[in-house]
Amino acid sequence: MPDAKEFKILHVSDLHFGAHNPHLAESLKTTVAHLKPNLIVATGDLADTPKAKQLQRAKALLAEIQTFCVQSESVAHPTLIVTPGNHDKMFLGNIMFVRSPFARVFNDAVASWYFPTNRVWVHAIDS
Repeated sequence: MPDAKEFKILHVSDLHFGAHNPHLAESLKTTVAHLKPNLIVATGDLADTPKAKQLQRAKALLAEIQTFCVQSESVAHPTLIVTPGNHDKMFLGNIMFVRSPFARVFNDAVASWYFPTNRVWVHAIDS
């Protein structure tokens, strides 16, 4: 179990569901289970194209690996912070998709949080 004063943040990016390595999910689960972070920050390109099915698969994997997180001394903090990348909102990463399903699929996602006990403030900013 991590030291109570320790605060581990795991940064995950570029999962590219729809064009990802099929062994990625298992490898990620094993790594997260070993690291036992307090927080996972997923910073975009979760899907290869902004399709609901790909985003839902990414969300399901994030929810699964989130179960390996441990609580820090900051009470009731989130264990996942998510922000979209260009592939989550645009076809081929550069053609704007007006009705990207990202906001609908990740409607409950937290984008920033202050952890007062650990004196850590995390902001995931969508550029």
